[in-house]
Amino acid sequence: MTILSRVLEALILPPGGIILLIVLGMLIRSRWRKSGNFLIILALVILYAASTPAVVRPLENYMASQYPVLHPGLIPAEAIVVLGSGRRDDAAEYRQPDTVSRFGLERLRYAAWLHRHTRLPILVTGGRVYDEQHSEAELMQRYLQDQGLSAAWLEDQSRSTWENALYSKRILDRYGIRRVLLVTHGLHMPRAVWSFEQAGLVVTPAPTVTRANRARGGLLDFLPDAGTLHTSKRILHEWLGLVWYRNRH
Repeated sequence: MTILSRVLEALILPPGGIILLIVLGMLIRSRWRKSGNFLIILALVILYAASTPAVVRPLENYMASQYPVLHPGLIPAEAIVVLGSGRRDDAAEYRQPDTVSRFGLERLRYAAWLHRHTRLPILVTGGRVYDEQHSEAELMQRYLQDQGLSAAWLEDQSRSTWENALYSKRILDRYGIRRVLLVTHGLHMPRAVWSFEQAGLVVTPAPTVTRANRARGGLLDFLPDAGTLHTSKRILHEWLGLVWYRNRH
């Protein structure tokens, strides 16, 4: 099911969905010229909009800032839960087959900061999406240990945000823990909070990266950018993922 969902995602989200529109337009153009031209032009307009900071940055800021930055103090929580965020394969410079992704590093860095300010134990959650040698949780633990820290619990079976929540809840139940600080990216936080609350945990969102990069200014914000296209893909992934979760679970 995971592989099938990844294939469907690749065909729907940019750039896959845009390419399909162009191919479809070219296929029908010989018979229905206007319709074919319309699909091709539509795909190019979508490509430009999805690649343009002036269009995408406001959407990113809106979605990523739905939960405010956490101010550690008297926080009603008993543990910190950090969600995995993929892996970087073949980390040869570390003499390791894999390591955490750059998004994972951002989450772990913030979790470590929270731990030092709250002294709360950490749970890292992430499994083997494609049956890799090491789970994401193991890679996350390895990074924390390199920083002189250690996660109290590893949830290493999950392959989605929904499973992150279900399997983390099972571990925390053994220790009577219900209130957690949930660490993930601001863009991912709405889907994560919904999943963990549905699992039965009391969640205090602890988002990291809650704002888009600063505007380049002027004409530069209207120039297409590959990084912005990737951000568009992440935004659409989160929106469709939340809709899917709410209708499925």
